[in-house]
Amino acid sequence: MKPEVSICAAIYNTEEKFLRAMAESVTADKDRRIEIILGDDCSDKPHVEKICREYGQKDDRIKYIRAEKNGGVSAMRNIMIEKSCGKFLTFVDGDDVVTPDYVQKIINASGKNFDIVMFCIQSFYGDVPEIHNKNAEIVKLPSGAGKEFSVACITGAPYRAEMYGIKNTTPSSVCLELYRRDFLIENNLKFTVGIKKSQDTVFNSQAFYHCKILGYTADVLYLYRQNPKSVCSRYSADLDKTFAKCFECDKINAQTLYPDDKDVMQKLYKYKVIWNIVENFRLNIFHRDNPKPRKMRKLDFINFVNGEPYKTFFENFDFNSYDWRERKLILRLAKNKNFAVLNFMYKHPVRFKIYGGITNRIDKLFKR
Repeated sequence: MKPEVSICAAIYNTEEKFLRAMAESVTADKDRRIEIILGDDCSDKPHVEKICREYGQKDDRIKYIRAEKNGGVSAMRNIMIEKSCGKFLTFVDGDDVVTPDYVQKIINASGKNFDIVMFCIQSFYGDVPEIHNKNAEIVKLPSGAGKEFSVACITGAPYRAEMYGIKNTTPSSVCLELYRRDFLIENNLKFTVGIKKSQDTVFNSQAFYHCKILGYTADVLYLYRQNPKSVCSRYSADLDKTFAKCFECDKINAQTLYPDDKDVMQKLYKYKVIWNIVENFRLNIFHRDNPKPRKMRKLDFINFVNGEPYKTFFENFDFNSYDWRERKLILRLAKNKNFAVLNFMYKHPVRFKIYGGITNRIDKLFKR
């Protein structure tokens, strides 16, 4: 019997306890209408292959794929799409978990006439939280939502979540969507191989653009583990080069999908550049694990701020048009090349939150 849904889990060097937690969560429901693909991106940690084969022996719904060489998460996801048999498919990261009702919810969604169905996420530290969903209906979103989410993925611009009645989800993560497999095949939608960041947003830029029937459920189905050792948190020495490649992909998507819309390119050079600046500071120059001495980090900071597209961005950016207080502070300090204050602030990032909270309260007082 052909499965209704393929659950595709990409794995590379995931910690043993986290990998087992993920495997337990996706296999807990014994429904025969799913297949589970464990995609091992040629991990060099022996426990990864051992655990995947162990679960494969216990559960014949599991299809274990081990790459011959490490090709990155994009390459592994493309392989899993090709090897999947389900009418629909969804993605899971190796150190996250899904809720107990995940399988039944995605099977129910797969019976509907949607290209993509979005669902909700909850982050957690430590123990996996108990989730009590209210069996929310799957609603069809307005026809313009897909294009707006596509632009948000390309540019990093905010989208009108409240207008569409959605919350606790984002179009920038493929782990929060269920995709009709034929929809992906018909539109030749594949993950871009060779980029180390933003694989999800580059993919969903195109997926949401082509999406004709988009659904959403308010149920929380995905639990994201806040892990300080994950790729989203650890030090990355070549992040500026990584983001440069991602930015080129975003430019190509903007030019290809929206060739006559100047607003898309303007948003790209505003919001995505801001994101690149903030993330380069957080995960590279000012990261606590950066081994370089202060003098060298300061030189990296100056070179980064003086490089393109950041130099032109600071020359033209209208600070009055941007309301995110914490980031505005970071951008002002960067424009003024104030390495010392930024270095001090990043040693205890909670200071940014405190600053943002205080300034937001002051704003509200003056608006009364």
